[in-house]
Amino acid sequence: MRAKERVLAALNHQEPDRVPLDYGAVPSVTQRLCDYLQLDPTPNPGSYQAYPEALLQRLHVDIRIVRPNYLGPSSRPLPDGGYIDQWGVVISKEGYPVSHPLAEAQTVADIYAYPFPDPDAYDYEHYAELCERFADYAVCGGDWSPFFTWSLELMGTEQFLLNLHERPGVANALLTRVADYYYETSRRMFEAARGKIDIFFMGDDYGTQRCPFVHPRDFRTFMLPQIARLYGQAKSYGLKVMQHSCGSVRLLLEDLLAAGLDALDPVQVRAEGMDVAGLKRDFGSRLTLHGSIDTQHTLPFGSVEDVRREVLDRLRVAAPGGGLILCGSQDYIADIPLDNILAIYDSAYAYGTYPIRSGGTE
Repeated sequence: MRAKERVLAALNHQEPDRVPLDYGAVPSVTQRLCDYLQLDPTPNPGSYQAYPEALLQRLHVDIRIVRPNYLGPSSRPLPDGGYIDQWGVVISKEGYPVSHPLAEAQTVADIYAYPFPDPDAYDYEHYAELCERFADYAVCGGDWSPFFTWSLELMGTEQFLLNLHERPGVANALLTRVADYYYETSRRMFEAARGKIDIFFMGDDYGTQRCPFVHPRDFRTFMLPQIARLYGQAKSYGLKVMQHSCGSVRLLLEDLLAAGLDALDPVQVRAEGMDVAGLKRDFGSRLTLHGSIDTQHTLPFGSVEDVRREVLDRLRVAAPGGGLILCGSQDYIADIPLDNILAIYDSAYAYGTYPIRSGGTE
């Protein structure tokens, strides 16, 4: 199978030739892997986080995430090493938001008076060319669309959560306004791609380690309408929908599935209710699991053999019937040994061929 066919089969809950693989890492890990494997570190034009094609091929990665090039305006640097981003939020030199320009918003009019980013900031003209480079792979596209996260950063987490109850119209207006921006940028990407995208991959974080970030009732009232709008637009272009959310989101899955969700990333297996066996049992015929190799404990603290056992367990539990795309349960960070990362891909490639052998072993 071509990589594209392999991924789409898994998303359609069919068994491809082997379990599809994906990759996500911070830039320093990607560079170290290229050095370690003596691979060309030249990044893919337009690819997410500029992953080198040589590394993706070595790891047998079946997905390419493609975003249009950002044209500007550039962020405004500050004397202390921080900067003001395109949303008007001050980001510290460590990379954290330290100002919340809509914290004092009292009315819906205050929200709509604020200068939001311009969808014209991207190069849509050449987006189809970027996607065409990866015609043999499953292409993820559209905007990342973290409308909930940006609402928290613009208003401040505490104030936003208070406003869900004290000024629900203001909170809802902010969510809607941010989602409007992403609806338009994604629309332009879908139009520009001319059928060369397979998956709308959007990201936000709706879960903590123990439970959803807000009560499921509030999630349905405030966040779900925007999610359904973004999903629905992607579906109108014939795309599969993959949602990134770290944390415990099991209590939200039925709502997300009803809105049109096809795949969940990254399956943070140590969060409450996110064990793979339970998810496969309860949602496996409707939901593809993307990720699931534990970045909280097994990868940073385990041995190569521990990683190999976890991969084999995922193959045994989650691969039958399709519906599994394997990679880490979050992006790989610097405290994960490189050999443990390589063990994911080498083990999955060696033993992930269908039909999966009994017990997931050789």
